[in-house]
This record gives sequence, C-alpha cells and structure tokens, in this order.
Amino acid sequence: MIYTSTRDKSVKVSASQAIAKGISADGGLFVPTEIPALSLDDIKRIGTLDYIGRAKEILKLYLTDFTDEELSMCVEGAYKKGKFSSDRVAPLHKLTDSAEVLELWRGPTCAFKDMALQ
Repeated sequence: MIYTSTRDKSVKVSASQAIAKGISADGGLFVPTEIPALSLDDIKRIGTLDYIGRAKEILKLYLTDFTDEELSMCVEGAYKKGKFSSDRVAPLHKLTDSAEVLELWRGPTCAFKDMALQ
C-alpha cells in the first residue's frame, strides 16, 4: 500500500517509510492512497475473530510491506494476555437492544489512549 501526504499528493511512500518518518517533510500527515475493499464474506469472517485476530487481518491490508510474522509479533506483543483487564481487549457493553458502547478503558492506565500506546 502506498501512502501520500495530506499536503502534497505527489509525495508517495510505503507503510514502513510513513511509520519511520512519522510526518511528511511538508508537514502533512501520511494517509493511504486508497481504502482496501472488503467483501461481505471477508467482513463476516473477520467478525468471527477475536480482537487480536481482527487487528492482524485489518493491519495487513494497510501495512503491506510487513510480513505476517512481523505483524503477528507486533499485535500479539501489544495486546497480549494480561495487558488489558479483559481478554477481549475492548469489549462491547450492551446498554439497550439497539445501543452498545465500546469499552476502551481496560488497559494499564484505564484510559482510551492505551489502545494506541500499547
């Protein structure tokens, strides 16, 4: 997958380059040049996976210059058992028949930022 700068569409970098650089030289953010398409079957299949499995499947669509082994190592290291108070990492809590909330406070600091910082 190719990433471009939000300030200059002619800037093109790989996922690993975007991660290493952090911000484009022009001050823009790196964004994917396209959003990967998922079929209904893909969505159903991913929906049966746990949080770690879903993360791996989605990240490999965007981080195409990393191997499955590299992605697995990163995801499993970030969300391994014991880092979050729930094995489900970010469980849904049912409020009503038509409303659920995503619990993002189950990490080490009990704040939503744990999702990105792990």
